[in-house]
Amino acid sequence: MALVLSKKLVITIAASVVVIVLVIVGYIQFSKSDQARTRDLARLSDMRFIQAEFELIFNNENTFENIATEGCVEGQMLYQCTLFEYIPGIYEIKDPSGFSYKVTQTPTADNYEITFTLEGKAGNLLPGEHTLSRVGIE
Repeated sequence: MALVLSKKLVITIAASVVVIVLVIVGYIQFSKSDQARTRDLARLSDMRFIQAEFELIFNNENTFENIATEGCVEGQMLYQCTLFEYIPGIYEIKDPSGFSYKVTQTPTADNYEITFTLEGKAGNLLPGEHTLSRVGIE
């Protein structure tokens, strides 16, 4: 009789350990997913801010070319653009993790392109590389 109870006890303990491990793994995965979502929201916020600032520049000067004149050219990281006169603190606008915001089209009279990467789905945007341009985020 004692042997049967100890087998039941061992099975109960083993099952409890498995459940605890599964709960911990689930929490870790949820936490990572939540952190990625927070970073993606920060990225989208940064892109909307840049879009609004670039549109202000366009409204004042009727061109995006002055952005290029101020040192924001293709291949450059956004934070390296010398747009301090237009966007104070632009050097602080960086991706919240290991990705980057990169100028992929030197601003012209009527357009610009900045690429960025989303880790997960955000609204109708899928994970992966996206482009901010005058028409918005694609």
